[in-house]
Amino acid sequence: MTRTIKTFFAATIVVAATAVILIGCKKNKLDNAIAEQRNDKEAIALIEKINKFLMQNEEYKAGRKSDERISMDEARLSLDLAINYEYSQHNVMSENNMLDTLSVTAFHPDQNGNVLLDNVLAAYNEFGEKISEYRDKFPNDNNILSYFMIKFPDESKGGNDIEIIFDRGVLASDSVDVYPGPFGDNDDWYCGDHRGRCNGDSTGRLSDAAEQLSLKFRFDNTPPHVGYILVLCNVEYVEYIAYPVHYGTPCYVYYEDPEPQSCPNYWLFAQEINVGDPMPCIDHEEMNCHWRKINKFICNPTGELHFSPIYHSPYNQCTIHFTDFYPKNLEKGYSTVYGHVARVRYCSTQWHNPNPIY
Repeated sequence: MTRTIKTFFAATIVVAATAVILIGCKKNKLDNAIAEQRNDKEAIALIEKINKFLMQNEEYKAGRKSDERISMDEARLSLDLAINYEYSQHNVMSENNMLDTLSVTAFHPDQNGNVLLDNVLAAYNEFGEKISEYRDKFPNDNNILSYFMIKFPDESKGGNDIEIIFDRGVLASDSVDVYPGPFGDNDDWYCGDHRGRCNGDSTGRLSDAAEQLSLKFRFDNTPPHVGYILVLCNVEYVEYIAYPVHYGTPCYVYYEDPEPQSCPNYWLFAQEINVGDPMPCIDHEEMNCHWRKINKFICNPTGELHFSPIYHSPYNQCTIHFTDFYPKNLEKGYSTVYGHVARVRYCSTQWHNPNPIY
């Protein structure tokens, strides 16, 4: 084959490869555009429900009386959508978050399972007053409130209030874009209490294994385009543990690893501790093991814990918290158990473009 023909074939291959790349890029852009349109269509439907509810609330506050009734499911969803739309500060990244709860007066269904819309609006306005009073208590500290879960009372247990559970944190000082997994050779961390790295190689504010794991699973709330609004729906919180605790912690959900041999002891860190023992160190290999398990059980769409138990919302974010499971049976040779709790936030999220160009 002559040099000219070889050059021709080489050029042909380059052109073909370039065409494939360009077609691939166009296809990716088209797929992304279709996905955005589908997402926005769902968001628009939710925005319309929110606007209708807020308009009804304006009429209610103006003195209009109505005998309209809605189902309990619709009542909960309306409160969930409107409260998160009006009060949740999920547009900013927060850290050092803790769960907190406010309660408002419950409304009860009639014999057909429906409630007066006016009673739902009264509960919504009562919450608005409670949140204003609550924020006044924390003017400068942990005052970012977001992701409100609406929990109706369990009437079989004598519940009388609607609980509104939410995240409360401080403004985050860093980005979500710099925490890919897995962990490297220098990522050997004490399990909790902000003790830093096991080798003492830490400066400034000390971190720990729980916080480092949490950083891997933060929800990226960066809008796909400037001006987009994130619409939340069906927020739910669950706290999972890997150690079978059977006392005084009804909020924890125990989940057992079906393949326990793949981590040192448990899929989420737990270790029996004697009085006087040092704070346990989790080396990077074990950190990666817990990281993989959280991904497998919680983040993966096929994972057993990927959807919430009540509203069946998808996984949104996981934060790991260090805790001391105390007390324990001294006859077993240890005085307590140090462990991690995986607090999972579930919710559906849709990005909405409030100013579309058609």
